Amino acid sequence: MILSLLSVFLLSPMQDAPPVDCVARPSDCRTLREYSLKAYGQTIVIDGGAVVPWFQDGALMVFVGESVVVDVDGEKPVVESHGRASEVLAESRLGPLLGLVQGVTDEAPRLHSSDPLELDGPDGRLRISFIQGPGVEDMILTVENGYEGALTYRAVMMALGPDGQTRWARTSVCTVPPGIYVFEHWPHPIVGLALGGFAIAPKDAPVEPVCI
Repeated sequence: MILSLLSVFLLSPMQDAPPVDCVARPSDCRTLREYSLKAYGQTIVIDGGAVVPWFQDGALMVFVGESVVVDVDGEKPVVESHGRASEVLAESRLGPLLGLVQGVTDEAPRLHSSDPLELDGPDGRLRISFIQGPGVEDMILTVENGYEGALTYRAVMMALGPDGQTRWARTSVCTVPPGIYVFEHWPHPIVGLALGGFAIAPKDAPVEPVCI
């Protein structure tokens, strides 16, 4: 099965905002890469080649396989660089995360990070990577917080159902303390995430481990 990310993007619930002109402002957009997603016992090829903006109505659109470095401490978030999530989350780094989620199913509560992990991303920025685990259908989002204050944000997921249709749904994500990275886990296939409401707390402010 081939799933067109362009058609999925055009069905985004955040289409009331003015369209981004990717020709006039190429740094605000990227070309989507083809990606093979394991889902419900089969492999779904997510078609690449479409040029789409990073932000839609203020939300950062991150599709499976992408990794982005974002400055969220200004007037509005800005993507500074991007690449493949597989280059950031090599199996040696992803393996311990998958070990924590072994045995988690759709019937069991999904996992957030249990222990902060050592930061490997840039200082004064966020690095966000979204990937499917090797050999499994589980999805993992890592958020590396290079700021001096804790990060809070919100997320909406583009879940893929057994019928091959995508559906938008709210999902919870947790506070990311400063200077570390944490992960979010889902035991089912997800095509993409819309992330927004980024807020960095003042330096040395108490960190409240809230999941919203």
